[in-house]
Amino acid sequence: MRSSPSMPKRRAGERRPPTTLLHAVCRGVRTELADYVPKRTAPAVARLRNAGAIVFGKTNVPKWSLDYVTTNEVFGTTGNPWHAGHVPGGSSGGAAAAISAGFSSLEIGTDLGGSIRLPAHFCGVYGFKPTFGAVSQRGYVDRVGEAQHDIDGNHLGPIARSVDDLRTAYQLIALHPHGGAEPLSSLADYRIGAWLDDDACPVDAQVLDRLQRAADATTDAGARMNSSRPASSLRDARALVGPVIAHGLKGPQPFVSAERVALRDAWAAWFEQHDVMLWPVAPTTAPRHDPRPITERRVSVNGVDVAGTETIGWTGPVNVLGLPSVVIPVGRAGDGLPVGMQVIAAWGNDRLALDVAARIDAVLTERGLGGYAVPPGFAA
Repeated sequence: MRSSPSMPKRRAGERRPPTTLLHAVCRGVRTELADYVPKRTAPAVARLRNAGAIVFGKTNVPKWSLDYVTTNEVFGTTGNPWHAGHVPGGSSGGAAAAISAGFSSLEIGTDLGGSIRLPAHFCGVYGFKPTFGAVSQRGYVDRVGEAQHDIDGNHLGPIARSVDDLRTAYQLIALHPHGGAEPLSSLADYRIGAWLDDDACPVDAQVLDRLQRAADATTDAGARMNSSRPASSLRDARALVGPVIAHGLKGPQPFVSAERVALRDAWAAWFEQHDVMLWPVAPTTAPRHDPRPITERRVSVNGVDVAGTETIGWTGPVNVLGLPSVVIPVGRAGDGLPVGMQVIAAWGNDRLALDVAARIDAVLTERGLGGYAVPPGFAA
């Protein structure tokens, strides 16, 4: 897609011939949902196809796309390429597993509470949740019907094996890909905050170790980093996740409350003095498969059993805020499973978020602390 000489015409939306012999391959698997057949191609998908992307299949998701365990009664359970007994995340778990295993080069997912970022973290790949509204949600299938409005808290974005591929995809699918603050010339020019743990959602020691190593390497590379935080608590932000998701699924009007306004104001004020925030993606590495409802599951954090809903404790608040967040791999924990880190920027600063993520990723990859790795048993 990057090298196509017809890229200017494709970016302008003009339909061009495919760039390879096969434009689409999908045989033996149903591509429709029951008797529902979409009337049109979703704008995000159409933009990719117009740029020469080859759409050759669809990946698995949990029922209603509201779970971090990717399983359903139609296509069964998706395993994590790093360990089939562990989850790949969700709801875009099939997408991240496909990227991790090398089955595809690019996937488009949705993120209503971490559905792009959790799978990227669990599978050791890259994911990008753009600013709310940056990518059209038209064509998003919700409850077997095409959404005619942007669902509050929901975001469409890419999953890939590099920040460069995330950036390429974003430039194609975003409505206004060149908006927001201009990226700076070097990592040392950025003002970075690091909030890597919190009593409201404790991070397991083996995950925190990888996050701290990534932050330390970023500082050693010349970045200006501090541990200051917005004047709001993680606990208060988490309390808004459920209401925002529930309200968004009901209708087109966003969830409005004094608490949400205060939260956004606090983060906006913090971003006046900072460019990005480094955050965990989840308290743990990929949990083992558990068929129970999410409200009945338990996960272990530092030897303590906690509610399975803690898994979205660090992702859901970013949906409430609507901020752009890039997940980059930061190595593997003591259990051998991948760990990711969020790079969060201010509202609308999607290009800047991708630029900082790419620079940090380059530092970590050079030092053997990050980057994409091929899961055991899969060919490079």
